[in-house]
Amino acid sequence: MFRLLVLLFLALHVNAGELFKESRYIYAIDKTLEYEGEITFKKSSVEIAYTKPKEEKIIYLEDDENRQKRAYFMILKAIYSEDITLLKEFFEMKEEESKTLLLPFGVLGDYMRQVEFKKVGRDLEYLKIQMQNEDWIEIETIR
Repeated sequence: MFRLLVLLFLALHVNAGELFKESRYIYAIDKTLEYEGEITFKKSSVEIAYTKPKEEKIIYLEDDENRQKRAYFMILKAIYSEDITLLKEFFEMKEEESKTLLLPFGVLGDYMRQVEFKKVGRDLEYLKIQMQNEDWIEIETIR
């Protein structure tokens, strides 16, 4: 589930093959985990290649049979292409200072509390996803 959410929000950067570092806090065990990798956003798929702490590749397709994965892909595409109309179907959007807050509607709101991110132009500076169960994921691009 966490990797799916990470995927959802890593695609905020326009350039394919963007390097990132990710921190995940897991409330149930009171531990923060560190990851690194590269994400590639394509027309009908998103690919994440984790390099640390171990090598692993995850691919999500636009026409995935899993309805939840399709929904995430659709949201990813909206964030990636800055399709505000599509984002507003899934989130209430708020601008605060230099960051954007996304408050999820419907099913997404059952497990996601809030998404916060900052972009400079089309470049992602950071992204933080806060889950309903107190877990969080923070992503920064490596420049």
